[in-house]
Amino acid sequence: MEFEFVKEWIDRGDKEENYIFKFFCYFVAFNWLYNQETDENKEYERVKAYVEKKISKWDDYHPFLSLNQEWKLPVRDDKKGDVKSYIKNEEDDTVKLFLQIYQVRCNLFHGSKSMRTDRNKVLVEDSCKILHDFLMRIINDGLEGDYCAD
Repeated sequence: MEFEFVKEWIDRGDKEENYIFKFFCYFVAFNWLYNQETDENKEYERVKAYVEKKISKWDDYHPFLSLNQEWKLPVRDDKKGDVKSYIKNEEDDTVKLFLQIYQVRCNLFHGSKSMRTDRNKVLVEDSCKILHDFLMRIINDGLEGDYCAD
C-alpha cells in the first residue's frame, strides 16, 4: 500500500496552526484511506467499515482518554438539527466517535458549522487529535507489514 499521499496530508496538517485547516488536512488523508476499501456503500458506511476493520487489531486503542466533555452530547447535523440515525444506532463507542467526526466534517464542508461556539471549536480540535493518532497508527501498521497483509 502506498502511503505517500496520506503522509503528505498528515505533514500539511502538522504544519497548520489553525485547527480548521489542520482538520481538513487530516480528513483528506483519512478520506483517502477509507475510500481505498470500496466505493459501493454510502460514505458513512465506508467510514464505519474501515474503522471497524482497523480497531479490531488494536487492543490498546482508547481514543476517549483525551476527549473533552463536549463529546458527551452527540454531534448533530447542523443544518437539520437532528442526530443522524447512523450515529444514534451505532453500538460500538469507537466507531460512533468516528461517525461523529465524519458528521463534524459534513457540517464543516457543507457550510453549516460555525466556529463561533466553544463546543464547535472543541469538537474540531479534538477531532484533529483523534484523526492524527489514528492516521499514525495506520502508517505504523503499514510500515510493519500488517496493513499489506489484509
